[in-house]
Amino acid sequence: MATTKNEDFLGRCQTMKSAYGSFKKVSFGPDDLKKMNEWAKDNKGWVNILIKTKKTTSPDQSDFYVSLDTWKPDGGNYKKDLPF
Repeated sequence: MATTKNEDFLGRCQTMKSAYGSFKKVSFGPDDLKKMNEWAKDNKGWVNILIKTKKTTSPDQSDFYVSLDTWKPDGGNYKKDLPF
């Protein structure tokens, strides 16, 4: 399977607290939307994003981040690889 080397980070992420518990908020700006639109043009109109947990955080930072999922299949013929 194909992998990617660099990650395209998106948006501003926050973990917010309310009277009913905490929730996660992601805000996308014009540059983020441009990245997603350019990716969608080459991928049948679809964009996948990944929501990942940070390994280390400080109290004033969010505990997660969002990146563009740039994975594409490597074009192999998987039907021939199956044992049945």
